[in-house]
Amino acid sequence: MANINESKAQKLLKKAVKGNDEIHFLWANGEELFTYIGGARVKPSISLVCHVNSQSQICLGKIENKPVFLSEGEIESLVLGVVFDTRDTDDIQCHYNNNDYEAVYKNDPEGSTDGLLIAYVENASFSQLFLYDQSLDHKYISSFAKQNNSKLLLRTIAFSYIGRLYPDIHELLKD
Repeated sequence: MANINESKAQKLLKKAVKGNDEIHFLWANGEELFTYIGGARVKPSISLVCHVNSQSQICLGKIENKPVFLSEGEIESLVLGVVFDTRDTDDIQCHYNNNDYEAVYKNDPEGSTDGLLIAYVENASFSQLFLYDQSLDHKYISSFAKQNNSKLLLRTIAFSYIGRLYPDIHELLKD
């Protein structure tokens, strides 16, 4: 986590660890996951962070006990970190880091940062999808589901989007 806009991201992480339910943090290194959603540490059965920009694309996390690492382009590190700061609904921010590449994505129609970010987290109790798409006017959405039917719908949306970027992900979903 050392490279995620150190001062801001570390402050946000501390707030997430202290229970701030408006700051969500996902970190993956290909073997381990560290996830705070809704003010609590979560041990997900599925956790994926996928990022695409003009230079590269990467998807890192796990599905059940299977590690996920899919990439194209210049990827120097198997470490991804993302912090979603939703405290100000008019100025939602996403802090993303992969090795030396850092980006702060804002829900600003005038923003110019190149990028698409998808984060999906699921466990027995809930599923949550975060989507940031720089090409849209309203750039950020988050959806949360607790009921089984709603969780299945959210998983379908997430894997439809992720599967178009990374077709190999469907092989990892098979038991």
